[in-house]
Parts: sequence; C-alpha cells; structure tokens
Amino acid sequence: MKVNPVYKREITVNSRSIRLPLILMVFNGILALVALLNMYSMTAQVEMTAEIQYGSFLELYAFASGIEFVMILMVVPALTAGSISGERERQTLELLLSTQAGGGEIVAGKLMASMHSVILLLISSFPVMTLSFAYGGIHLEDLLFLFPIFWQWLCWLPVLESFFLLSAERQQQRLRSPTERSQCW
Repeated sequence: MKVNPVYKREITVNSRSIRLPLILMVFNGILALVALLNMYSMTAQVEMTAEIQYGSFLELYAFASGIEFVMILMVVPALTAGSISGERERQTLELLLSTQAGGGEIVAGKLMASMHSVILLLISSFPVMTLSFAYGGIHLEDLLFLFPIFWQWLCWLPVLESFFLLSAERQQQRLRSPTERSQCW
C-alpha cells in the first residue's frame, strides 16, 4: 500500500513538535473543566436540596458533547488553515510543487494529516465524555452513537475550509492587475 508522502512527512513533523500535545492538553483541559464544574454544581444542588434530579446527569452528557462539538468546530479550521499557508510562509511551497507529487496529492496529504490530528482530539476526549457514566443514564451505545456524528463533521469541515480557502486565493490572483501578474511570474 502506497502512503501519501506529504501525509507521511506531515505526521512526522507534527509528532515532533510541541504544538499537538499542547492542543490536546488545552482541548481536553477545557472539556474536563466544564464537565467537572457542571458535576460540581449538580452535587452542590443535591447537598442543598437533598433531592437528586437524574435528568441533570443526562444534561451533563448533552452539555459536554455540545461543548466538545463547538470546540471541534473552532479547532479544525485552526489546524487545517495552516497546512498550505504554512508551506508558503516557510517558503517551501515552490519546492513542494516542484516534486513529482501533484497538487491534488499535496492537498490530500495535508488534509489527511490535519484529520489525523483532529481524530486524535476526538479519541482523547473519550475519557472525559465517560464522566456521565458515573451517575448512570448514559450507556456506551449513546457515546458510540455520538462519535460517528462528530466523524462526519470532521470529514467535511476541513474539505470545505480548504475549498473556500483555495477559491478565495484564486479570486485574489484574478483581481491582481496585469503588471502585478507579470511581476509575480
């Protein structure tokens, strides 16, 4: 099986940098903090009223999954936006384009590498999402049902973002004056 060389390089570079572990730590830290604060407020309410409302434990699952979804929607564009533009900033885009890899292969490799990072975020958030198991009401099937929905969003969001980014870049190239175009070439 042939592995995309751009994907292989991006995975190697990402695994050696401190950026991905920091993103994982902040992402899961925020998610855990929100979930634990929600659990603390529920237990404080139980201590004050001596009444257990089991519906609030179900709300914890919905609240934590909503927070995770919003954070994923914010993190995915941040991870994918820097993929092509980072090559341009490091001035290695021309070198990458001069290789045997086509433009589609380069974009696909960059997208797969960013998807790899986001899948890692999704898998690492699994323990935080299981906090609602402590009180019951949520089953493993419920949690396993949620991850394909997130997966679907994760598959389409980077693709749409890259499409709009590249189409906006082409539009900017069209708007340049003819003298600017001749100076660029």
